[in-house]
Amino acid sequence: MNSIYKYILIVMMSYCAAQCDYDIGDSNDDNYLNVIDVISIINNIINEEDFNVIYDLNFDLFINISDIIIMVNKIINENISNVEINNIEYDFQDLSISWNISSDFSFESYEIFYYNLISQDAQLIFTTNNIEDNSVLLTNFNLKEQNWFYIVQKDFFGCELISPQYFYELPYIHYEIDDLGNIPDNHFDLEDFQSASDCQYCHESHYEEWSSSMHSHSMNSPIFFFVQK
Repeated sequence: MNSIYKYILIVMMSYCAAQCDYDIGDSNDDNYLNVIDVISIINNIINEEDFNVIYDLNFDLFINISDIIIMVNKIINENISNVEINNIEYDFQDLSISWNISSDFSFESYEIFYYNLISQDAQLIFTTNNIEDNSVLLTNFNLKEQNWFYIVQKDFFGCELISPQYFYELPYIHYEIDDLGNIPDNHFDLEDFQSASDCQYCHESHYEEWSSSMHSHSMNSPIFFFVQK
């Protein structure tokens, strides 16, 4: 054990993991995993001290060389690449999100959060404990005009890596109308568009002003389409 002790000390002196709110492994509660924590776990094993759950890094109810290896790997591999959202597709009903797979051996979960300008509080919309998952399809999802997503990668040490925000703006639906406002090439469902009355609850004064104006009748006005020519 002494030779292992010396080897680990030499290797560890040049490494220090990123700051985290560590749940396990952090023997001195300084929010870092470093050589001090490695020494503590080795001393626990050499001196046959009482079982301490913070050193049981593989959750097998034993503290041994396996736990030392896990801690050393965590410290040495502190710069694990961050997981990021790489694509979002939306058809005004179903939302598809994809991301790159984590390379973190201590992976615990992915969590995807969403927010928009109307509701600025981030909402957890998906979580999984499968490291191989790299996409999800969320049905009947209602996006606003401007939307932001990010993914959080958690590990069993208590660390969280938060990805850059992924901005997604609703695609515009392009269509053609004739001189009377009819849609000759109807390649979308009119129900994709919300009624103006849906806005009335939150914007009552604006709705009343608009509904009594000529603007509210423009899509049914021959005069409007004549002027547009």
